[in-house]
Amino acid sequence: MVQPKGAPVAILYSESADIWLSGVGTFGAGLRSLYLAYRHAGIPVQILTEDDCVSGRLVYADMLVITVPNVADSAALAIQAWVKQGGVVIGTASGGLLNEFNRTSQIMTTLFGVVQAGIWRGNQDAFNGTVDLIKQDLKFVDTLDLVTLAETSVAALRTHSSDVPPLGNTSTMVVKGAKSIFTRSSATAVLATFGDGTAAATRLAVGHGVAVYMGWLPGLSYFDPAIPVRPVDRGSTDENFNHFLPTTFNDVAKGFLTMPLLDRVNASSVVPIWTSHPLVEVGLITSPVGTVLPCVNWFGNSLKNLLRHWLQRFSLIRYQWQAA
Repeated sequence: MVQPKGAPVAILYSESADIWLSGVGTFGAGLRSLYLAYRHAGIPVQILTEDDCVSGRLVYADMLVITVPNVADSAALAIQAWVKQGGVVIGTASGGLLNEFNRTSQIMTTLFGVVQAGIWRGNQDAFNGTVDLIKQDLKFVDTLDLVTLAETSVAALRTHSSDVPPLGNTSTMVVKGAKSIFTRSSATAVLATFGDGTAAATRLAVGHGVAVYMGWLPGLSYFDPAIPVRPVDRGSTDENFNHFLPTTFNDVAKGFLTMPLLDRVNASSVVPIWTSHPLVEVGLITSPVGTVLPCVNWFGNSLKNLLRHWLQRFSLIRYQWQAA
């Protein structure tokens, strides 16, 4: 698999979740949307497996994101040890809280400092309440709750305002697809709350590292304002919905996803290429004979004078793309 060597953010691919089919449907959409949120922030992303965690490859990442419920105990132990040594781990709704036997993971429950009682998916049946395809399904599933960032989180995001898009006058995001019903340890700090005032996101210091739990799917929150309510259709023209390109994403969700990383690592060391527009996804491929910057334009229109600047040479070396 070809992926960016040294990318600061790693998303966990779990074979245990594949076996239990817990990473498909809504959780699969949550993973894909979360990946794009990081790419729109200019942050390279790599994929690590449970075996990669056990074999020590976590040392090549600054932050690990777990979006699926099932993680093998052997991988959980490796993640726990890595966090204690200074790593950052994020778990989204139910992320990592079940082991390979589909039982509560005592390791990850302790690591995040939360105990989950269940997942709320709304009042719709499984067919109508599942987000399989984001453009097709997201606007037609129940809105489960509203997340509001704590003042400390808003202040932290404004500290990173030069690294992430401005927040404007809002600090909220909707919850769709899945909401984690959980209680938290008194040792955790609250980063965001649900509508009833209970914790939606928590932070726990673990050794030299940090474990952040987000009790919803923030990737779907990122996409929600960008998807209009339209009948599903497929065709061969730009007017057909299958060719619709979303652009008005929720920058609060994107900033919140990057915050645990930027709280600990300077943005200049994790964003290899800055662009004049945040909706341009830029890759970086180097070789002994040259460098290629593949660009994906999510803006919907042509853009000029795109690349803002290159960072220091060490950043370019760090993000060489190689076969792993």
